[in-house]
Amino acid sequence: MTSPGKRMRRARTMPPRRVALAFPYGRAFVEQVVEGILAYARREANWQVMRFPERLNPSLDWLKGWQGDGAFVIISTPEDDRIARNLTFPVVNITAYFAEPGVTTVTADHREIGRAAARHLLERRFRKFGYYGSRGFFFSELRRDGFVETIREQGGDCSVLEVSSVVGSGRDWLRQQKQLESWLRSLTPPVAIMASTDLRADILLETCHRLNLRVPDQIAVIGVDDDPVIVEHSSTATWLASPTGASRFLSLRVALLPASPQRP
Repeated sequence: MTSPGKRMRRARTMPPRRVALAFPYGRAFVEQVVEGILAYARREANWQVMRFPERLNPSLDWLKGWQGDGAFVIISTPEDDRIARNLTFPVVNITAYFAEPGVTTVTADHREIGRAAARHLLERRFRKFGYYGSRGFFFSELRRDGFVETIREQGGDCSVLEVSSVVGSGRDWLRQQKQLESWLRSLTPPVAIMASTDLRADILLETCHRLNLRVPDQIAVIGVDDDPVIVEHSSTATWLASPTGASRFLSLRVALLPASPQRP
């Protein structure tokens, strides 16, 4: 068996492959993904990693004419999916916004994330639960399913609130806030609630504060992704880190981006 060191020495004698990180940074899970990709590239690949260009629009259309060897992307719209499927080089999607994107996808086990959150709360002897997520995002649906299934397997009861993943106007946002307030008022404390992401958990915590619901005595909250900005000012909640780091990207060995280039 060829050792990683020998594979790397052989790869370094060839021209590096140009691999694009074709997505905007800023979200905690994205930063963790980037760390995983770079760790894999340092250890096993001969890649020249290129960053997203200076633009606010995260569309993939800039990749259409790019003369590269591969790209990591975030497919969040049907248009992104169409563009990615028609690119002339290998593409790896790093999110689960859609159930069946048209390209190879490397993502976390979102159903297991939901199960892990449920197990954590069950161990603390809660008997009433809730799930607050985003309608239309596949990862949120998987986290919901894992959470609710585990709760019900143990005889617990779980209420679910899912809101639109896209806020089109201030009126939509106010409607979502009223939905959340009404839902929280309908629950009988103590209740343990899983939010689909840290951003949703932050909204939940702020709403609990506004309704004078004590966290964690009346409403216990667990979020996902371990966003450092949100975690820093939300010490009363529990945060579950999504497994998106270096270990996740060991699966790149069987993805579409080969570690050692074989240029013609």
